[in-house]
Amino acid sequence: MQGSFSASLVDVISTYALLTLRNVRNVSVDMNMSYVDKAVLGDTVLVEATTTKLGGSTAFLTVDIRNKKTGKLLVKGLHTKHLLNNMDYLGNKLESGATSAASPKA
Repeated sequence: MQGSFSASLVDVISTYALLTLRNVRNVSVDMNMSYVDKAVLGDTVLVEATTTKLGGSTAFLTVDIRNKKTGKLLVKGLHTKHLLNNMDYLGNKLESGATSAASPKA
């Protein structure tokens, strides 16, 4: 698996994990990748994202990419995001100090 693809996967999947807990706009502050092993053509990978800590304006997320068959860790991604708590992910303004629920508005 190519390194920049892994980084993109960590970015996107960790953002989805964050949005299940707090549906606010966010920007990446830091992303650290550790490439532990390789995946080769034909391997199936398992991607697991965890919100490690969710504060008022910062979220810390972890993504593990593993070989599905062996369970061996391939990539570990650490992602820090700044939360823009005044807008939901669709750009709708939120009331001061409020955050919208994880489910989108009807």
